[in-house]
Amino acid sequence: MAKRQRPKRKTSAEIAAELDARRTREKLERLAARGRDLEAVGLPKDAAILETHSNIEVIRTGADRDGQTVDHDVARRLDAFEALRPTMAHLVGAYDAARRLEADMLTRLGMGDGGRSMSRVDGEQRRDKTDIMRKAGEAVDAVLALIPERDQWLLAQLIQNTLGKPDWRAIVAHITAETNPSAQAAVVRSACSNLAEAYAKLAAPKQRREVA
Repeated sequence: MAKRQRPKRKTSAEIAAELDARRTREKLERLAARGRDLEAVGLPKDAAILETHSNIEVIRTGADRDGQTVDHDVARRLDAFEALRPTMAHLVGAYDAARRLEADMLTRLGMGDGGRSMSRVDGEQRRDKTDIMRKAGEAVDAVLALIPERDQWLLAQLIQNTLGKPDWRAIVAHITAETNPSAQAAVVRSACSNLAEAYAKLAAPKQRREVA
């Protein structure tokens, strides 16, 4: 009986080459799918390779959106925080910090949902818009004071866009003079990460008092 030959073991170089080939194949498949999505909403499918189009979300007919089935293809431009959310996953609290600042800044301007009821100095527990706006303003001032001035300006403009720029990348380019898409994304992630650290610093004294 002939002895069965063992399959030849692959070298580390061969294994690495196979992994690279698989990653390339998966990337091309994702780009092809993205191209079909863009084409479905009237955008050039070749734009799938452009990072500047990564902030366009396409939802196809039949997909679920906020618990409802979409009845037609739709595209929407995401803001900086939502567009970069997947790449901020490793930055603890960065996305939530940006949304927290956004909520407080809008509340400060009287554009929020009113927030929770706050205790007035006279002991009366009720919802008072002026008090809520003031508290939100104090929260904004306290956290922004702990981050670099450029981050303050950048985050404020990404939320309010008083510059009137067409999208978040244009805002980043105006403030930082950065035109490289990858670098623009990195600037926003860094600002959000610094903001998260600032919120953590503000919370630390309060936590120590509660433990004591």
